[in-house]
Amino acid sequence: MTNAVLDTIAARRSHRAYQDTPVTQAQLDALLVACLQSPSAVNKQPWHISVVRDKQLLSDINDATREGMMRKEAAQRSPRFEDKKFDVFYNAPLVLFLSADPAWRYSMLDCGIAVQNIALAAESMGLGSVILGLPREAFKGERADEFRRRLCFLPGEDFAIAIAIGVPADTKAAHPVHDGHISYID
Repeated sequence: MTNAVLDTIAARRSHRAYQDTPVTQAQLDALLVACLQSPSAVNKQPWHISVVRDKQLLSDINDATREGMMRKEAAQRSPRFEDKKFDVFYNAPLVLFLSADPAWRYSMLDCGIAVQNIALAAESMGLGSVILGLPREAFKGERADEFRRRLCFLPGEDFAIAIAIGVPADTKAAHPVHDGHISYID
């Protein structure tokens, strides 16, 4: 069976290189609508979205993420951080940060659903994306409150998840699907 939604799901990839082409305002507006239309537990809609195009802010968060990761034992961090040129946002022209109140037990799940809506909407518009959890490290360090302020997080909210978006500058094959993930109970 095929249809437009299933085709978009099958085509979506995590892109880790982007052209230096801005995301248009019309594209951004559509992505934000897709996010806001996401389902959430008891329709709480716990997310707050910070739209970031500011390269300096992204660079600062990248640096703080690297510092946090480099404090971990080598076995607990990605070897990508050994490369000082590694950019956790992959030089995307747009990054959306979702924050939420961590006390709400479904906030991380709800934000994950919302970011998947964004990723699928981006794919449907010919944009690429990569969903990011690594920036969480920046919100554990000494500059965490500064970043919360600069990203306009609401009081009591913290980083939930981010997504980098842009015109992809890479191509990727579909990842292999592993066996054993489905059980049928009749």
